[in-house]
Amino acid sequence: MIRHFIMNGTRDKGIISKLMALQARVDAISEESRQISASISTIISSLSQSTKRSNLEVIDALPEPKRIKEERNGSGLVTNAEGFVVVHTDGACTANGKVGARAGVGVWWGDNSPSNLSRPVTGGRHTNNTAEIQAATLAIAQARGLGISKLDIHTDSQFTINCVTKWMRNWKCNNWQTADKKPVKNREDLEALDREMAKGQLLLRWTHVRGHSGIYGNEQADRLAVAGAKMNP
Repeated sequence: MIRHFIMNGTRDKGIISKLMALQARVDAISEESRQISASISTIISSLSQSTKRSNLEVIDALPEPKRIKEERNGSGLVTNAEGFVVVHTDGACTANGKVGARAGVGVWWGDNSPSNLSRPVTGGRHTNNTAEIQAATLAIAQARGLGISKLDIHTDSQFTINCVTKWMRNWKCNNWQTADKKPVKNREDLEALDREMAKGQLLLRWTHVRGHSGIYGNEQADRLAVAGAKMNP
């Protein structure tokens, strides 16, 4: 604007000199503002990524016993070489997707562990996905009660992992609607999982394991889930 005035307005050298100096100050302020804005954006992005790394980690499917050595700590819990307590969760459902379906959850901490859980799904939706989500939620709640600070959830449910790491943030921003504007089917259970993850300081890792492939912990969690489904009246 000032340059336009100089080019098309006054010819007074004194005024032109003052206007040019003023324009230089405006340019400097604009550049400084741009740099500050860029720095703030960088800091926010860095903090965001740091937060994601600090409380959420995902490992793709591999037979875990072949990859990370596990051992029992003093309390009998299974701990890997990185200090994460390993828990296996699973869900099972008879007649999944049909009338009369019955689902159960299984949470396995170790052989003969008093913390192992086998129970029916709560609520009106009895599906495999519901059971998988509820199993993970229960495991996180238990971990807090056991004083665990680093938890590695082993699950064969890629759906649950995707919900947590890819989809849930957008669903919440969109009032729990999918990209095609349909209600999220497992909203109630996912909200419960989200609330549980947000409590306290718990470093979470999600490890996807292959179901029914001979992984001992997964097989035990599946056994507990199947038994839980049979508890339904």
